[in-house]
Amino acid sequence: MAPLRYAPPEEVRTAEITGLTVGSAVRVIRQPHFGSLGSVTGLPAPLQQLESESKARVLEVKLADGQQVIIPRANVEMIEEV
Repeated sequence: MAPLRYAPPEEVRTAEITGLTVGSAVRVIRQPHFGSLGSVTGLPAPLQQLESESKARVLEVKLADGQQVIIPRANVEMIEEV
């Protein structure tokens, strides 16, 4: 295995960490939409009651197939755009 190459500071890319915002690319990590890709279309502030009757923060996502869904924020991961 070759050693890692040193990158001088001018070659190092910096990424700004912003968190979820409208337009963020996400991947769903829980059923029923596990593995689906989409983009955030809304971030409602109030807690919403889930099917399990618990309350959580949710986000509105437009999936790649065009379907609009509401998903708990804990059930998605951001996709870093390079």
